[in-house]
Amino acid sequence: MEWVLIMSLQWVVGGSTAAPITYTMVQFQSEDLCKAAVQEIKNEMKATIQGAETHARVVCIRRK
Repeated sequence: MEWVLIMSLQWVVGGSTAAPITYTMVQFQSEDLCKAAVQEIKNEMKATIQGAETHARVVCIRRK
């Protein structure tokens, strides 16, 4: 059994919305490792970029 991290990102720059982008990262050996990666991504998303908004959804799911 492995854990998969799925991340969807969307940017708004100058009032224009970009299409969402989805990334999948596989082969986390435990839920704790996957959740640690999620937390690091969320921490990174807190950094602001002048004139842009970043919207992210990051989740871990178990795959058999």
